[in-house]
Amino acid sequence: MPPYGDGHFGRWITDEAGLPAYEYTCDHARDPAAEYCIRAGTSRDHYHLLGNSRAKALAHNEGYIEVFRPDTMGCWLNRYAPQRRAYAGGFGYVRLDGQVRSTLYQHLGGPLYRRVFGAGYFRKVAVWGDLAIEQVAFLPFGADPVLLHITTLTNRGGRALKLSYVEYWDVLVEPVLRGHGEAWRLLQALRPKRVTAYDEGRRLLLCRPLGRFAGPHVLPRGRDPDPLYRIPQ
Repeated sequence: MPPYGDGHFGRWITDEAGLPAYEYTCDHARDPAAEYCIRAGTSRDHYHLLGNSRAKALAHNEGYIEVFRPDTMGCWLNRYAPQRRAYAGGFGYVRLDGQVRSTLYQHLGGPLYRRVFGAGYFRKVAVWGDLAIEQVAFLPFGADPVLLHITTLTNRGGRALKLSYVEYWDVLVEPVLRGHGEAWRLLQALRPKRVTAYDEGRRLLLCRPLGRFAGPHVLPRGRDPDPLYRIPQ
């Protein structure tokens, strides 16, 4: 029996970490149910929010990713605007057997094209002949303004493949509202700062506070002074 709440656009799954994730299976380019009304007309764009304490990103069903910095005047860093020949990022171009295709849905979409909206990550898998392309994007926990994008190319066949791959990230800085990010910048200056670092000995990505918040003595009675969720009193 499928999990409750799958909906028309995909199904709930349990990922490799044992966490819930939504596998988006809709053919949004052709399915009329994918279309909805927006201020400028209609759209078939469905997206998944990623982020940490410093930066945010939107992963779209077409396969591209837009990055947002709320502490830099509230700006998109690579806004998707095809009318301006700006196509965001988070995908790449593959040359195989003299042909070139991107890893976007419009070029490699089909029954074997997977899109997973996970807890803090976006994964897409495209198959082109004997070549499987997996791409995973996430922002590490903490306050580092970093988005990690990992691409894995796998030869599923028995013959050697001669190919090349080029990662695509565009730059189109576009503020949401002029001056909107100043209040956020002042607020962030008062909050404890955290940075991530790789512990090679334990093979862990650790997040640690900085400055006067680094010591355990500053935590009042062991409570988190900066909880992610606040319970109304």
